[in-house]
Amino acid sequence: MLLKKKLALTLAALLAMALFLPACGGGAGSAAGGDSAAAADSGTAESTAAPADAESSGQTAAGGEFVVYSTMMTEADAGHWLKDFEDENGVKITYVKSEAEDYMKTLTVAYNGGQQIDVLWINGQDIRTLGSRGVIVPLENVDYWDRFTEVAVEQCMVGDIHYAVPADTIGGMSMYYNKKLFDEHGVKLPTNMQELREAKEAFAPHGISMFGHCGGAVYMWPSWYFMLFGSTSGGRALERTEEILTGKGKFTDEDSLAAMKLLQELGDGFFQPGVNAADREAGEQVFIQGQTAMTFAGNWQLNNFRLGGMDESTLFAYAGMQFVDGEPFHTTGAAGSGNCVTICSKASDMDLAYKFLDYASSDEKVIEQRYADYLEKPWDTALLLANVNAKVPEQYKLDPTMEVFRDEMLPNMDLWLDWLWPAEVVTTAQEQIQMVVGQQTTAEEGVAAMQATLDDLIASGYVFES
Repeated sequence: MLLKKKLALTLAALLAMALFLPACGGGAGSAAGGDSAAAADSGTAESTAAPADAESSGQTAAGGEFVVYSTMMTEADAGHWLKDFEDENGVKITYVKSEAEDYMKTLTVAYNGGQQIDVLWINGQDIRTLGSRGVIVPLENVDYWDRFTEVAVEQCMVGDIHYAVPADTIGGMSMYYNKKLFDEHGVKLPTNMQELREAKEAFAPHGISMFGHCGGAVYMWPSWYFMLFGSTSGGRALERTEEILTGKGKFTDEDSLAAMKLLQELGDGFFQPGVNAADREAGEQVFIQGQTAMTFAGNWQLNNFRLGGMDESTLFAYAGMQFVDGEPFHTTGAAGSGNCVTICSKASDMDLAYKFLDYASSDEKVIEQRYADYLEKPWDTALLLANVNAKVPEQYKLDPTMEVFRDEMLPNMDLWLDWLWPAEVVTTAQEQIQMVVGQQTTAEEGVAAMQATLDDLIASGYVFES
């Protein structure tokens, strides 16, 4: 059933995490700086307890300042969005915005440096790491869980513990096609790897690559492994990942290696030239401009495709890509709730932080963050929201492609596998996948490096079930 697996460790893990969050038991990866020593060890069940300085409920936000670390709106947009909260509570909000791939690095510096951090507006995949290591606290004073869809609430939990409240959309990744290019050049929409190879050869004389991707954003590469592992594992990617993380399997096993081998093949001419230098915008633009025939992208990117001029004659979303010849179709994508809001264990005023969670996750503010007039890029179609009763303005209709995503793809999607991986494995995977695609290392070396990182963690006390 959709997204019934436990959340585990973060998608956004960076090597810098080791400086501020000890990764395993036995004292491995000791924290730098006196403040960071409070971050609990993730190798034991007791590690979810918050540091002692989390007992700050009832205090006043320091100097009338309230600090939000976010992956969401621009600072200009946030200034409007946050004004009501400032006025109602007599505080001045300092809003620190980072892209998802830089968020943990930015947070690490601030946390280690003892800077004030009150609430975190984060990607859901960060919850397990931050919760298990004492950077965020269990939410004991939230009583409005029925505000959200069941799947959105599940994504904010670790086991039975609520660590965050949803404050965004439900989204996932799927394959997009430039249908116009396929029609113009008489190329069949590929449904398996052999047909994909044939399509690549048909488009090559016209200077069109098969896939556009933001390879320079190393954060996004693991999603390709997840998709391919779904095929090579016979649709058992989640189960196999849990087996690997509990020592009953290995990243070097045949099905995992097969997924990495497919990535190595795709890196040999399937992506646009210079893929590993392309940032997020460049990865979208090569697809929008017809330089690539396909892209594996999130439904949150649909608005940018439309703004770039792609209409229904051009853009086509399809769930039927199977990368293992002759095998039944398995899901090609991953999904989950979007961003959520949680409380830092060092919050200057716990009561005020709880008020912010209620504010940020309210139906009205969730709608405002996407559709307000002041936004630099307001959404121009309806979205799939985590809030049950949030009403999108009537003039906004659900994009036909979003309907396909909702009806045909989302029900069959599993969550991103690196929500299950330890943070250190995420970092190794990001680096190794980028190098495998760049033909700088082999698939065998890539999965061996991932397994070696996991083996080191297990030797140091890491236990997946905790």
